[in-house]
Amino acid sequence: MEKNILLSTLGTSPKIITEMYQALKFQNIEIHEIHTVGTKGSRTVPEQYRPKNVLWQEHLCDIQDVRSKEAAKEVANTIFQTLRELKERQDIGRIFLDYTGGRKEMSSYFLLSAQLLCSEQDELYHVETNNTEGPLVNLKHPEFETYYYPQHPGEITLIPVPFVRLHHLFAFIGMEKDISLWTFLERSSTALENLCYCGLIGNGIEHEVAPPFQKAFLEAPKSMYNSLERIYGIFKSFHAILRSEQIAQEKVSLLDLFHNAKSMTLEFYDVEDFQIQKTPLCVSMESRILLHVVFNIIKNAIVHGKATQISLYARETEKEIHIFVENNGKPIAEYVQKEIFSPFKSYHNPYGGKGVGLPVVRKLIQNFQGDIRIEKSDEVSTVFVVQIPQKNI
Repeated sequence: MEKNILLSTLGTSPKIITEMYQALKFQNIEIHEIHTVGTKGSRTVPEQYRPKNVLWQEHLCDIQDVRSKEAAKEVANTIFQTLRELKERQDIGRIFLDYTGGRKEMSSYFLLSAQLLCSEQDELYHVETNNTEGPLVNLKHPEFETYYYPQHPGEITLIPVPFVRLHHLFAFIGMEKDISLWTFLERSSTALENLCYCGLIGNGIEHEVAPPFQKAFLEAPKSMYNSLERIYGIFKSFHAILRSEQIAQEKVSLLDLFHNAKSMTLEFYDVEDFQIQKTPLCVSMESRILLHVVFNIIKNAIVHGKATQISLYARETEKEIHIFVENNGKPIAEYVQKEIFSPFKSYHNPYGGKGVGLPVVRKLIQNFQGDIRIEKSDEVSTVFVVQIPQKNI
């Protein structure tokens, strides 16, 4: 079972931790571990008031308070390293972050670290108490010293804080174990600058690449055709992600697509059996991009799944055309399926996978209002489905 983690900044009001814990409990969310980040001057929840059967771990900086630039850096690095270590654990499903406690500097670094490291399933919250005269916050209340847990949802408000998750974008940045937040930010800045230049280059791909490739297709021997198709498909895909509005769509016969995918596959890989089911269906798409998508799924099945049999077929629904890519390769584990379309998530290294192929092809299809999913994966077969919306063709 994957664990739910509560990670909180800690100042001089430790009740915010138990308030957050209880607020999540009101939503039927079970917390298995509580981690706090604070300083030597932070106050914590007394042991007798901590939740039972929940691991409690404090990550304290070796400073009394955040009163200098050096102290701020130490707090920032502690927050960053703590969250990073949690994100690297395989037994954690979701992290619930609470930045209510501590100084504003801590909250700022907490948010920044969440933006750089957190996944889509992680959530950031601020906790508000609704009754300033109640035992949660009123120092003069007779129960103040012992009242750590709200008794009903009306006592507190859990405010979700939206934030931009950039973990995919920065996943390729080298992060040695002891990297500081500041070093990471410097590398991130350089990576973003390089990405911007890639974007500028990409915007000119269609103008620079299309004419010579069209000439090459006319003049190249037949043995070179599939290689040129693969290369040009990559260029077209790059341009499609950057400037999808400029990609001209056309009527694409799925039967022609299947035969082209088969021809390309058999030229580069040894496959025992490649089945194509005849279909009259057509889609509105850019033909080379769609070929690039289907071929990438097939290539992954052969290279990483050790598939020896491939089958292509299509079905029509009321609103979509579904392209099925089936193979007899090794089944994909459920935990891998959850992240198989996440950039830079590879389960093949050190055997060649980089974790970019499937996320890219899914993004390509999504740019044309479609999607890709795994319909099944077991000992018998694995089936990917490319979903393309029905359009007037």
